[in-house]
Amino acid sequence: MPILYFIYHKNLTETIVDSVGQKDNRESIKKWLLRTIILKPFGRSGDAVLARMRRVFIKDFKQGSEKYFDSTIDTFPLDDIEKEANYRGDMNEEFLEDIIWNSRKNSPETFAILSLLYPHLDYKNNNFHIDHLHPESAYKAYKRLNEKRGLEVWEYRYYDSLPNLQMLDANENMSKNAMPLQEWVEKQCSNDKKGFLERHLIPDVDLSLESFNDFCEARKDLLVQKLKSILC
Repeated sequence: MPILYFIYHKNLTETIVDSVGQKDNRESIKKWLLRTIILKPFGRSGDAVLARMRRVFIKDFKQGSEKYFDSTIDTFPLDDIEKEANYRGDMNEEFLEDIIWNSRKNSPETFAILSLLYPHLDYKNNNFHIDHLHPESAYKAYKRLNEKRGLEVWEYRYYDSLPNLQMLDANENMSKNAMPLQEWVEKQCSNDKKGFLERHLIPDVDLSLESFNDFCEARKDLLVQKLKSILC
């Protein structure tokens, strides 16, 4: 609703999608939408939250006023909407850890988070894939390894959650295919392993399947810190 409200009152229906002059608005709208998928501000009191958000678009808001939009607003007011609706304060490390562990590959939250973490990919042309770092096909081998060693076996839902997921360019993902993570990193990193790991948000730890649990804990910590810098 805030997106439609802004586009309608700014008369942007014909320009918002493709106009070069609307690039900043497209970026702000996209960022706000992804953040709402993650932060879930509406809940059971959605109408009340929308009413608070509407105040941002109306200077000196008064109930029953005939003034529906502040004409001085030119850029989609992402920050003001979030401040007025007052839902940023719900976010802390515990919240982020919970959503990281519980967001599985095909969930809207996973797409939203990965889109914020990997903003450089071509989302307009759908040229991206959500990829398992340790390949999905290796889960049975992971189970056998840990059972044989008498170690904890993480359920598949953890294997399929954000600590083991990344967003890749479609061609890069097809090239990676089911390659073990350790082999893929060594093959791709060339002479700059540190830079490669940072670009792909991969912790500098043992990347073998035997160390999957430790890898996921380390990557969870890395993702929490990165998301804090983006969302807070």
